[in-house]
Amino acid sequence: MTKESDEAPKASVLVVDDTPENIDVLTDLLKDDYKVRAAVDGPTALSLVRKFPPDIVLLDIMMPGMNGYEVFQAIHDDPLTCHIPVIFITSMNEVESEKKGLDMGAADYITKPFSPPLVQARVRNHLALQDRRRALELEVQSRTRELADANAALANEVVLRTKAMERAEYLFNFDALTGLPNRRQFMDRLERLLARAQHDGGKLALVGVSLDRFNVVKTTLGGAVGDQMLAQTGQRLQHSLPAHDLLARTGGEEFAAVVSLATGLTGNAAEDAQELAARLRATLATPFELSSGKAEVRASAAYALFPDDGASAGELMRHMETTLEHVKLAGGNRAERFDRNIDSAAGAAFAIELRVRDALKTRALVPYYQPKVEPISGRVVGAETLVRWPIPGGGMISPGKFIPVAERSGLIDDIDRFMLEETCAQVAEWGKRFDDFRIAVNLSASAFQSDFLVANVRSALQRTGAQARHLELEITEHALITDLTVAISKLQALRDLGVRIALDDFGTGYSSMSYLRRLPLDVIKIDQSFVRDIERDRNAAAIVRALITMARALDLHIVAEGVETQAQLDFIVEHGGNAIVQGWIYCPAVPAAAMEEILAQGVIAVSATPKTDPNHVEDG
Repeated sequence: MTKESDEAPKASVLVVDDTPENIDVLTDLLKDDYKVRAAVDGPTALSLVRKFPPDIVLLDIMMPGMNGYEVFQAIHDDPLTCHIPVIFITSMNEVESEKKGLDMGAADYITKPFSPPLVQARVRNHLALQDRRRALELEVQSRTRELADANAALANEVVLRTKAMERAEYLFNFDALTGLPNRRQFMDRLERLLARAQHDGGKLALVGVSLDRFNVVKTTLGGAVGDQMLAQTGQRLQHSLPAHDLLARTGGEEFAAVVSLATGLTGNAAEDAQELAARLRATLATPFELSSGKAEVRASAAYALFPDDGASAGELMRHMETTLEHVKLAGGNRAERFDRNIDSAAGAAFAIELRVRDALKTRALVPYYQPKVEPISGRVVGAETLVRWPIPGGGMISPGKFIPVAERSGLIDDIDRFMLEETCAQVAEWGKRFDDFRIAVNLSASAFQSDFLVANVRSALQRTGAQARHLELEITEHALITDLTVAISKLQALRDLGVRIALDDFGTGYSSMSYLRRLPLDVIKIDQSFVRDIERDRNAAAIVRALITMARALDLHIVAEGVETQAQLDFIVEHGGNAIVQGWIYCPAVPAAAMEEILAQGVIAVSATPKTDPNHVEDG
């Protein structure tokens, strides 16, 4: 047997185009891998299809006499050829013309001028799909012959598999929830639209729209109701755009549209894009009719212009999404155009993220401890653990610089775990020397909402040998409001371990008797923003007095943080009674060795002069 006979025969491709140059280009692209035949008109093509059935047809739409749609219909109507996949060739780029071909049953499109990698990839992919279809048909036939008595069941299996394949093909290009193109298809079509605009000297706007605080909607109303809102969002946005403009759901609660600015209202591309973004946001302002009732939601938008703000689909999309994230982080409910400064800020944040990752690996982050003091006696009752990032050679990287980046990137969970483990290990060591103390460690909102929080705390205590009575967990009000019932259950489970629970930044969130009285808390910490203004702001002083009164009514311990002056300390002592004080009036956050010395002394005095430290960063 010869080598040639061992090799599988080449798949056959029929190229139909009335322009010989196009036939030559496609033939040169495909001839090494496939057996290529060509026809310059529809009748010749149909004759070749019937005489030498190809594995795939590349069919030009615009031909004299019999056009591509008519040729396709003839192939499709013939039972002997209807299975042959057809890829249309067109120089057009309108959505409606593509939709017409796809609705007729075409497999795909390639556009002129040809992109060699794209042509080869699409032919290869559709032939592979055709092979899989043929293999499936052969398998069905074989099993039908072998299991004649199960013919009905096998027929049903074929139907189900065919539907699954059709569904898979659909989901490869479309979002199941909204029916809109998905990100993959959107990017593919955006590339083509940009190529056409570049060729024609046109301008395009890429506009992104995102629902603000959508996670709160999902958490509060449920995932099914959230899906209803997303589906209605897609419908509203689609109705706000001309039929030929491209709209897609690009991920989560985010949608993107690409529109031509050639026929803008003002003649100014930026103004036209801003007007479009405003119109898309406005269409979402009307309350949504959901199964749970009416719901209102705000929306953010961002846009980038081609070619001004990006030369490729990837760059334009990245710039738009960077701007959209910037808008949402700044509070949302508005639209902004991409700005190079935003991109620079995003790049700087990414650089910090990489440094944080490296710092976690190399254990460059270290815990510092700020003492907590009974102001009347000066007795040190414990400390709060604060994350610090020393710089080689001196100084610190401020937490205000890297913690927000860690929160946005998800690295805050790693920092939380690191700080919990380090704190528990230190508490276990100090527990061998000291008895009456308690060390507090902060938990981010992300850490508190984790389903594994209680297990993680229990595991850290067990691994390190720390006693739970020496540990306090500080949790912000923001972390508790998502689901109060779940929060109460989780707090109680933590208290059952023996740790104490402190509500951090008290007064800055949603403090009220109605929910505080239900929470299993031990301590509230009056936020330093109120303490700082006690001396010069009557309202701040009144708020602190009210918060102290509220805490006493709930039989909770009080910690005033950020106390820096004698006047602030005197106010807390006068109105807070047995309140605990934390702040620079006594001591900044210090390394573990220095904190151990403070615990050994047992008491600490008020500093006669303000503390100064070249490595100072904001505590708390």
